[in-house]
Amino acid sequence: MGTPSNAAEIQIAKTLQAGHSLTVRWDCGGDESFVYTRLNDQELQTDYEAENDLSFLLDQYLTDRLELPGVGEFSMEGTGRIFLEGADVIIDYKSEAFSDDSWMLDMTDAQLAEMGLTRPEPPSPDDEESDNYPPDEGMSEQYTGRMVLFQV
Repeated sequence: MGTPSNAAEIQIAKTLQAGHSLTVRWDCGGDESFVYTRLNDQELQTDYEAENDLSFLLDQYLTDRLELPGVGEFSMEGTGRIFLEGADVIIDYKSEAFSDDSWMLDMTDAQLAEMGLTRPEPPSPDDEESDNYPPDEGMSEQYTGRMVLFQV
């Protein structure tokens, strides 16, 4: 960790030092990962052709820094707030992840036990969230926290 060393960190530092608020949200899973940027409570449109587009840079940067997953039988939504605290650029973030445990249907209880797993309860048909699967608390916790991204 050190001073801003790439285009994303330079853009983040300039934005925060100018007094702007910066928040993000993400939607991951199903072989995709998207990070959306809000500047002063207004969502930015991503310009994929513009050099140093803040929204595009944050998408790539946070996907890498937070290790946001893009593949697998799950979905995840999250939010974060990026801010200055002294010389530290910090993100406070929270995710809610949902796993599709349907792959377990082909396994016996003994096979699952060998892997240290138990068969999950089937999803409730009344639950409209994330294809009826309950939140995966472990995965949600893994992608929730506070991180110093870099220093200015």
